[in-house]
Amino acid sequence: MYKRLIYLFFISILICSCGLTKDDDKVQKARIADIVQRIQDAFNRNEVDKIMSYYRNDFMHNGFNEDSVRYWWIQKRAENKMIDKINILNIEINEAYARADIIIDFINFDDIRIPYPGDRMAYFYHERGYWRIYGNQRTSGEVNYEL
Repeated sequence: MYKRLIYLFFISILICSCGLTKDDDKVQKARIADIVQRIQDAFNRNEVDKIMSYYRNDFMHNGFNEDSVRYWWIQKRAENKMIDKINILNIEINEAYARADIIIDFINFDDIRIPYPGDRMAYFYHERGYWRIYGNQRTSGEVNYEL
């Protein structure tokens, strides 16, 4: 009886200590890609509040906070009629953190495609079952490409 309980105890520890599997990793990457698509859709419908719902309240990226990034989206919407495509080049996941390397192609009001030349990193944090954009948490323009 005790041997069986000890055996079950060690098996449960082994199962609980496992990290994300490849399948879990694929699912999480798909969830992040879905958020990126939802942001594109919200931008094209001029729903900045919806875009901001994918950001954490403590968002910080190279000195830009949540209010700054809201203004950035409003400004980009005033300059462009739509996002043609957000290309995801790569998504890296490290436990509760993720980084998506992206390129945003805007279409301006003259129907000219404008690739955004700025920072191409989107940093995510996973909490309570959801991914949210949280930035690189840097208070200055110092770029950190690490997760």
